[in-house]
Amino acid sequence: MKIRGIDHIGLSSKDPEKLASWYMEHLGFRLTMKGPTGNYFIETPDRVMLEIMLPGNGTEGAEGLLGWKQIALVPADFDSCVEALKAAGIGEDAPVNKREDGYCTFFFKDPEGNTVHLAKWKDDRGMYQEAVSGEEEPDRDSKNPEITDPELRFLRELTDLQGTSGHEGAVRDYLRKQYEGIADRTVTDGLGSLLAFHGSEGPRILAVGHMDEVGFMVRALTEDGFVKFSRCGFFFVTGVLSQHFTIHTDKGPVEGLCALGPGAPFDKFPEIEQLVLDIGCKSRAEAEELGVRIGDFIEPAGDFRTLGPDGKYLVNKAWDNRIGCAVALRTMERLKEEGHPNIFIGGGSVQEEVGTRGAKTLAALAAPEIAFSLDVGIADDMPGGAHEGSRLGKGPELCVMDSATISNRKLLRFAASVAEECGIPYQTALLKRGGTDAGEFQVSGTGCPALVLNVPSRYAHTPTSMIHYEDYLNTVWLLTEIVKRLDRAAVDEIRRF
Repeated sequence: MKIRGIDHIGLSSKDPEKLASWYMEHLGFRLTMKGPTGNYFIETPDRVMLEIMLPGNGTEGAEGLLGWKQIALVPADFDSCVEALKAAGIGEDAPVNKREDGYCTFFFKDPEGNTVHLAKWKDDRGMYQEAVSGEEEPDRDSKNPEITDPELRFLRELTDLQGTSGHEGAVRDYLRKQYEGIADRTVTDGLGSLLAFHGSEGPRILAVGHMDEVGFMVRALTEDGFVKFSRCGFFFVTGVLSQHFTIHTDKGPVEGLCALGPGAPFDKFPEIEQLVLDIGCKSRAEAEELGVRIGDFIEPAGDFRTLGPDGKYLVNKAWDNRIGCAVALRTMERLKEEGHPNIFIGGGSVQEEVGTRGAKTLAALAAPEIAFSLDVGIADDMPGGAHEGSRLGKGPELCVMDSATISNRKLLRFAASVAEECGIPYQTALLKRGGTDAGEFQVSGTGCPALVLNVPSRYAHTPTSMIHYEDYLNTVWLLTEIVKRLDRAAVDEIRRF
C-alpha cells in the first residue's frame, strides 16, 4: 500500500493500547514505539504515523481525531478488505458506494467513534490522507519519488529497521508478519532466530539470511554529556565519522552524531575508542534523563536511495544481511506457488555479526540435510579494487570458500548447473576474510552439505552499502530453481561420499 499527504496524525483515546491494537489487527498498522507517557506510535508500511495518546498529553479539549476530518485509506485490495471487516463485525450495515468511474467508498467507525474512510481508486493511487484544508500535500517520499515499485518499498522497510546483534526484535517481528499466509508455520529458537517452514515431506532444505546488522553499544557517558561506545560486530572506523546514529533506550530512541574532537590527529584514522556520539547534552545527568544507559544498542540511521539512470543500484544500511532474509522470504513465496519436493525452511538467524552464534542453535532446531547461507558478497569492481571478485549487476555469487566454510563441491556444481540450465547469470568468488552462518550449518548434526549464496555488495560493514536490484531478483530465481530440483534422490547424491 502507498500513502499520500500527511506524515503524522494524532488521536486522543482513554485506552491508547486497546485502540492501537484495533488498528493493527484490522487495518494493517504496525507498532513502532510505545512512548514514555503511555502514547502509542503505529504506522502504515509507508511510514505515515498515527499517534494515539491519553487525553491531556497535548490533546486538551480534543475529541477523537485531532486536526483531520477523517482517516482515509486506500487498501491494496479494497474488496477483500471490506469483506474481512464485515466478517469481523465492523461496518456490517454500512453500504459500499460505487461510481461509474470505478471509485468506491466504504465508511465505518473505529471503536472510539472516529470515522474511517476506505476508498478504491481506478488509477491505484494507494493509501492517502486528506488535510483539513482539503488540499493534497506532496508525496511523502519526495526525497526519492521514483520508489513506486512495491518490492523496492518492501526492501526499504526491511533495511530501515534497526536491529544490531542482540537487538533483532523489530526485524524478527516484521519478518514473522511477512511469512503469514506463506509459511505453514513459524518458530523461534532460544536465542531468537526465526524459522519458517513450508512443505510436509521430503528432505529438509534450509536457506536463511541473518537478521542482525553491525552496530555499537554504549560503553560510558562523559561528564559533559557525550556517549562513548564499542563495536557490536565489526564496523569499519572509516565509515563511522560524522554519521548519524540512533541509541535505543528504554525511554525511546535518542539521535546522535559521531564526533571527533579538535584535538584528534588528522594524519591517521582514530580508533573506535577515541570516538563519541554527540547527542546534544551538556552533562551526564541530561544524557541519563533522556534514558541513555550503558548497554544500550546504537545503530546507523537508514536512508534508502536508488541510484543510476535506471534506479537499479540500491543504497541503504543493513543490506548485510537483510537482503538474505528477503531472498529466503521471496523464495518461499515462489515455491508455494510453483511447488517443491521437500521441506523448505526459511527465516533469519541472530547474532551472526558477533560470531555466527544464532546459526548454531538455528541449525540444531532445523536439522537440515542441505543448507544455504544467504548473505552479501564483497564486490571489488570500484576504483582501487582488485577486480578479481564479484561485480554488481552480474548475478548472484556462488562463494567457493571463506574463512569458515569450504562450500560442498557437489552442491556448488549442482547450483551452477541449474543456473546454466535456466539462463540465470551467476558469478563465483572466494572471500579472503570473514565467514558466514554456513560455517555452523556444515557442522550441524552429523554434517550437512552447505553453500554460501551471496548477493554482491559494495561498502559492507559501514552505515551505507550498495547492491544491484537485478542481482537480488536473480538470486531469488536461482534459489527457487535449485530448491525445486532438490528431491530425495538429488539430496542423497549430494550427501553421498
